[in-house]
Amino acid sequence: IDPEVLRAAALEDANRLLGETLSIDLDKVGAKDARILMSEEHKCLGYRPPSDSLAAKAQRSSTKHPESSLGLDAATLREAARADAERIKADRAININTLTAKEARRLQSEEQKALGYRPPPGSLSAEAQSVLDRRDRKPVTKELAAEIMSEEHRRLGHRPRSGSFAAIVQGLADRNQRHDTKLTIAD
Repeated sequence: IDPEVLRAAALEDANRLLGETLSIDLDKVGAKDARILMSEEHKCLGYRPPSDSLAAKAQRSSTKHPESSLGLDAATLREAARADAERIKADRAININTLTAKEARRLQSEEQKALGYRPPPGSLSAEAQSVLDRRDRKPVTKELAAEIMSEEHRRLGHRPRSGSFAAIVQGLADRNQRHDTKLTIAD
């Protein structure tokens, strides 16, 4: 991954962690608040917000108490939606499931520089490291190799060359299948 993409994702996540100034109490979100959040987030993203977005969570919560209200003005709600949309864009700029160890370390380093302290659990770099740790302990499968190959192909615009991370993982998957071994990415 281009180091600038990792840096941008780390900065976005650090800003999210540092700037979570507006705490939305989902137990008090009503239908009107949820519509504002959904509309703004949809506009910022250009597509319907995913199920883990603030807008989607607010919409689900508002069905329990549609007449409720946060008591916040529309501008404040729109700002919260824009901040969440930026988080989603940063998360989608990189696929934490296909990061190499070097890329995960770079992401963590950039995020730590921006925060001034080690990124906490729940941060993008902590999630990436967690995925990397789990992935490195599991035997490489054809499915994992295909996901990594596809992601690298998408980023490069052509099939990854011999010796690339994707090609090495593909080789491990082939060996595991041919020889009934359990090689991992850590191997």
